[in-house]
Amino acid sequence: MSGSSCKIPSESDSKVTLGPPILSEIEHKTLQLHGFRIDALLATGAFSRVYRGFLRNGDHEEALAIKIVDLRDPPRFLKREIDILASIVHPHIVSLHTLFVSDGACFIVTRLAASGDLLDYIIKNGAIPEYKAKFWTKQIAEAIQYLHSQDIVHRDLKCENILLTEELHVQLADFGFAKFLPHGQLSHGYSETYCGSMSYVAPEILRARPYKSKPADLWSFGVIVFIVLNAQVPFDAPSLQGILRLQLKRAYKFRRSLRKHISRDVKSLVGHLLQPKVRKRYTIEEVLRSRWLTLEEPY
Repeated sequence: MSGSSCKIPSESDSKVTLGPPILSEIEHKTLQLHGFRIDALLATGAFSRVYRGFLRNGDHEEALAIKIVDLRDPPRFLKREIDILASIVHPHIVSLHTLFVSDGACFIVTRLAASGDLLDYIIKNGAIPEYKAKFWTKQIAEAIQYLHSQDIVHRDLKCENILLTEELHVQLADFGFAKFLPHGQLSHGYSETYCGSMSYVAPEILRARPYKSKPADLWSFGVIVFIVLNAQVPFDAPSLQGILRLQLKRAYKFRRSLRKHISRDVKSLVGHLLQPKVRKRYTIEEVLRSRWLTLEEPY
């Protein structure tokens, strides 16, 4: 069983914490024209950069995240990402502020989560106490329930894509791999695209077969809950096949120092989410009805 204290992975964008803004002259002028003041570079990726910016709103400046996508070689799912962001409104999902295209670049502006992402928080603070983990788990579950009710699947759920507001509420972000389920696939919907980060993807994806999108989201959600409580990934191996073997054996365990402090109810929920048999894996409705999330007594 994999119980090593491995470093929690960050596998998508190479993150730059409040680095100096690096803008072309055209980008700088475009943003100035739209009233934005750029303060810092937050993250870079293969197709985009994300900046912290400010927009004057009356007597104060509003903090925003500004994603600049190069349209000379645009990501495959850019239009779909924009369509989804424009269609969703939920307190635990980042909201689209505005969007514009200029000089070969797309500028996607969303509300800024002032306290960074969940991965950074765990790296700084370690394993999260169960009462706080329960609070965040319920908020993430409500966001997933909303998406699935709109026949939207995220397909890249991970700690880096869970943002924290100034009040430490959760906001789900990054819809670059998200998709609408086609008509006739409303209950689950099959996907064939390999999506997600290695430590978070479900075993059916690693098997490179068509997979049901909603249950795959729930597996990734289970990995997030485990990491929040344990400050390490549940399945640690250097290769995809190694991770798949551990997943199929259900070879995960909580750290010995934390095991006795974690309730039986949350261990049960994690077990139902990290279930390699898709038909036995919890749905999001079952998560929200679980004893852990419905029990009122404090731990």
